[in-house]
Amino acid sequence: MQPNLSTFLQAAMDVGLADRLAVLRDDVERAIDDFPPGGGGWRVRLEGQRARLRSPDLDLVVRLVGVLCDEDPSRRARIIPVARSLKAQFPVLAKLAS
Repeated sequence: MQPNLSTFLQAAMDVGLADRLAVLRDDVERAIDDFPPGGGGWRVRLEGQRARLRSPDLDLVVRLVGVLCDEDPSRRARIIPVARSLKAQFPVLAKLAS
């Protein structure tokens, strides 16, 4: 069976993507809750981060998986084969293919 994007997303979950997203969402929520009234542009920026973490795009997923693999290089064994097979279809995955 040919790998597809859902195969990559499952591999990303296998190396800890869901947990990392949850931690980051909690951090942003806490920062928003602790932010002083008014806050201006910084609060808007935090709210944008919260929205992106709630619905991450492929670029964000690739960046976070890259960080996870840097933290524990053994994770690359799960990610590299899938990224290699999909990088022609999803060029952003080339960052994880080697």
